[in-house]
Amino acid sequence: MSREFALRSCAFIVALICGVFFSAWLALCIMIVLFIRYAAWEALFVALALDLVWFVPLESGGLLHTVPFIAVIAAAALWLLEPVRAEILH
Repeated sequence: MSREFALRSCAFIVALICGVFFSAWLALCIMIVLFIRYAAWEALFVALALDLVWFVPLESGGLLHTVPFIAVIAAAALWLLEPVRAEILH
């Protein structure tokens, strides 16, 4: 097992645990730190899981309650931090 795989797996598990038991925003911060170092597409799966856990649609309805905010923010962070990551690594 490579060091990169071990670090990414550990960050994935920590972000998932932090998101479920503590705060979804703490997990998002862990994912952003992971995005700076790696193109961590697995963090998008964490974001989708956290959206399912934390942002359950209300009975009153409305589109705003069904938007997956964490997944959208994580996808935007992955896209926006790609040039930063490329600059740091090269």
